[in-house]
Amino acid sequence: MKETLNRVDEILKWSGLSSMAFCKKIEFSYSAFRNYSKGRRPDNNLELYECVLRTYVDISAEWLMRGEGPMLKSEMEIYKNTPTSELIGKIERLQDKIVELSRENGKLQGKLEAVTEQSVSGKNTFPSSSLSIAAEDSAEYKTGEKEGCSKM
Repeated sequence: MKETLNRVDEILKWSGLSSMAFCKKIEFSYSAFRNYSKGRRPDNNLELYECVLRTYVDISAEWLMRGEGPMLKSEMEIYKNTPTSELIGKIERLQDKIVELSRENGKLQGKLEAVTEQSVSGKNTFPSSSLSIAAEDSAEYKTGEKEGCSKM
């Protein structure tokens, strides 16, 4: 089972979380997790593996328990037991989000063009100073002169 704990460590690294945040996310005791990791407790606790698999549904149980196959399930495996109506609802929500983001993108492009035009003409006729500040910050990052930015 030590190999299984090594695979849990791989999931931890893959998640990008600290050990404590990982345990909180999977709803598992951090002190018990540390004791397993350091070999102070037998590493055959199925509760840990169950918590991992319940939280990270895209992790393959076959890989976690036996080390066989890829770590991540294919998308077909993830969604094969999901009702069609639920998948259609998810697709519709994603399509709505795409439309919303496209509208927002169009508005932002218009604002950017206006700021660029004002910058080129040297005039600042915007009632809000936030646009001119954003344009100034943008120019500083482009030149790499803002503190913390290095020129490439």
